[in-house]
Amino acid sequence: MEARGDLGTRAIAKTRRAILAFSDVSLAERVAERLPDTFHVVHSSPSEGRDALWEGRMAGTVVFAHIRHAEMIFGSALTPVPGAESAALSACPPIVFVTGDSAPGEYFHLIARYGIARFLHPRFLNDARMLASLLEGVFEGTRRHDLSHYCESDEPICREAVRDAAARLDAIDRICEAAARRFGADYQVTEHRLAVEELLNNALFHAFHDAHEEPREASSRPRPLGENEEVAVEYLADERLFAFSVTDSGGRLTGDIVRREINRQFSGEGLLQAHGRGVFLTFSFANAFILNSIPGRLSQVVVAFYRRLHSDCKMFQINASPMTL
Repeated sequence: MEARGDLGTRAIAKTRRAILAFSDVSLAERVAERLPDTFHVVHSSPSEGRDALWEGRMAGTVVFAHIRHAEMIFGSALTPVPGAESAALSACPPIVFVTGDSAPGEYFHLIARYGIARFLHPRFLNDARMLASLLEGVFEGTRRHDLSHYCESDEPICREAVRDAAARLDAIDRICEAAARRFGADYQVTEHRLAVEELLNNALFHAFHDAHEEPREASSRPRPLGENEEVAVEYLADERLFAFSVTDSGGRLTGDIVRREINRQFSGEGLLQAHGRGVFLTFSFANAFILNSIPGRLSQVVVAFYRRLHSDCKMFQINASPMTL
């Protein structure tokens, strides 16, 4: 699937600069050939790319680097340069890390330590729709999208609101039945159904507080949603992928929470305890995990499973307002 010329987003229609800071020439070439023609590509070594972060702090620049160079890159960003003030991480241009074939547990401590918002396995360089969504997120930040923005499919997208516990169970059944029909023997109830259940539980139990600011998890069943409270699900399934999103209007799920809770589980701190378990399990099982977050207004999690694709092949995006990055 070609990424060039079929990206269709106003965010990447402008001329942009991509600094490719790789020691692996073949990986740099793969990134370069999948970027749209509107990018001016600058090849560099990791050390040159590290230094280019200072001169590259301008609109329209994005740096691609291997995750193994994260400490070198961010260490430079926090080191004063003669004639310049010490910069915070947020002063750097956007960075997209490529993970290679490493398992997530090997590098996720870097994601948490440096507040990294985007990484991808090289396999996703060949997925035009997912790559386009990542590049748009780099330059546009938080936007609520339907699944067609992330996943290309001939199947229709199903949408429904979930307002109480009974509707939650019915929605889970319908979503998972659709996935099971299309995946057949490859459908995994442990992974696919659990991911849907956990994200819907998070939205209904954790996204909204009552009038006394008491979280709903204090009760075994969520109360029906209020007039201005929304939980919506979208899903699609075909022979290639199963994808769904859960969106709530509470806006309590942030990038910091997602990174922290996933890293806690990887590090063995409170392993599989209730707090943070759903986000961790969903991330672990899925191939794509995308969060769109606006504090107090929006939390949208988009998840995709690709049939017969190993779970270590991941794309991770956090598109958030600055206070939630």
